[in-house]
Amino acid sequence: MTSIKYDFSFLAGFFTDGEMQLNNYNLHLHLYINTESDIDQQTAFDRMNLMMYDIVDNCIFIEETDCEINMQLGEAGIRVLTIPAPGPIDQIIQVALVDKLNKITEDKLHIFESELSSLRGGYVKYMYFSPEEHDSEMELISSDARKWWNSSSPRFNSSNETKEIVNFMPTLWKTLELEWENEIDDEIIYTDSNKKNTNIITMKLPDEN
Repeated sequence: MTSIKYDFSFLAGFFTDGEMQLNNYNLHLHLYINTESDIDQQTAFDRMNLMMYDIVDNCIFIEETDCEINMQLGEAGIRVLTIPAPGPIDQIIQVALVDKLNKITEDKLHIFESELSSLRGGYVKYMYFSPEEHDSEMELISSDARKWWNSSSPRFNSSNETKEIVNFMPTLWKTLELEWENEIDDEIIYTDSNKKNTNIITMKLPDEN
C-alpha cells in the first residue's frame, strides 16, 4: 500500500498558569489514501489545509474549563481552541488536531502516524499512532461527540462549552464548497477560480484481484 507524508508548520499561542506564550509548532503526518476519486482526494487535503491555515494558525490554545480566559480572548477577537485536560501541552494538542483531521476527512484518507514538536517544547518529537477503530481503553482525550475534535463538521467549538465566543466556520462543508463528490449538485461546476490547485498526485488504489 502507498502512503503519503504531509507536513504543517504553524504559529500559535497557549495559555497556562496565568500566562500566554507564543510557540512555533511542526506537525508531520503519515497517511493512507482510501479513495480513488480525484475530487475527494483534493477535497480531503483542502479540508485539512483550511483547518490548519485558517483556524489553527495564529490561534490560542487554552484548557477547556478555563471559561473566563475563553471569554476574554474571544471578546478581543482572538481565535481560541480549547484543549482537554491536562491542557495545551504538546502531546494533547497533537492528539486533538490529528483526531479532528481524521474526522473531517471522513475516511477518504487516514492519518495513522503523526509527529509533533515545538519551540517551547525544546523540539522534543512526540509520536501519536491513530487507531483506525474506536477503542475506549486507548483513549488519550475524550471521545464525547460534543467535543470539536470529534466532529466531522467544520466546527471548532465544543457544543457543551458554556459560552461560544466565535463561530469560526459555517456548520456545513457545502457552504465552503468542500463537500464530497457524491454530494456536489449537478448544477455546480467547480473552476480554477473557486477550487485551489494542488501538487498532490492522484493516488490509485491497487486492484484486489
